[in-house]
Amino acid sequence: MELRKLPNTDAERLQALKVAYQKAVTTPKENLAFSSDMMKYLKPFITKLNNEIECGQNQNAAGSLRQIIDELLRDIWDEVEYAYSNCDTSSKVRMSTEYGVVYNLASYNNYEYQYEKVA
Repeated sequence: MELRKLPNTDAERLQALKVAYQKAVTTPKENLAFSSDMMKYLKPFITKLNNEIECGQNQNAAGSLRQIIDELLRDIWDEVEYAYSNCDTSSKVRMSTEYGVVYNLASYNNYEYQYEKVA
C-alpha cells in the first residue's frame, strides 16, 4: 500500500521495531497478525540498532543495518496488512498502527484518525 510510511530515522526505526515486538510479546501466537517466526528477529535488531544509535561509529555497517531493518519492517507490515485486508480502510489503519505500521494519513480524504507518531 503506497500510503505506508517507512521510518526515516534510526529513532523511528527503533520505535517501530519496539512497537512490533511489544505487540508480538503481548498477543497470543494464533491472534498475531504477522508470523511468529518474525519475532525472533525483532529483539536482536532492537539491540543492534540501539547500540548503533548510542555508538554510531561504522557508517557502512549502519547503512547495511538500516536496509535489513527496513526490509524486516516491510515484511512484517505486509503480513499485517494482509491479515487485515478484509477490513475497511479506517479499521485496517487503526489495527495496523498497533503493530507499528505508520500511514501517511494526509493522503486519506475525509478521514479522521488519532494516532501516536512513531518517534
